[in-house]
Amino acid sequence: GSSNIIGTNGTSATAQIPNPAIGVQDMSGTHPISVTYADFGGAAPSMKDPATSVLGTAGFIADFLQENKVQCHTCHDVHNDGNESVIGTPLLRETDAGSALCTSCHVK
Repeated sequence: GSSNIIGTNGTSATAQIPNPAIGVQDMSGTHPISVTYADFGGAAPSMKDPATSVLGTAGFIADFLQENKVQCHTCHDVHNDGNESVIGTPLLRETDAGSALCTSCHVK
């Protein structure tokens, strides 16, 4: 069978958590997983400082990195709003309206 590996290239504001009945699919086209969170220093940073910047109302970005890497729980909270059982619900830590989730970490 296929390996169900979660990949690392690209993002999409419309990406959704897959149907658990069919398992985790390869999300390499929509989700940056196991990517090192870096490049937040210098004169023209592209990323916000994870130790001092907040991710929505959840806490500091650093609180949701694993060994300084972006993982599923960095952007998603499976216990966030009572919609845990609704297939297709993104369960985001921050709204995706106006790219708010993206700009929680990325300097724009």
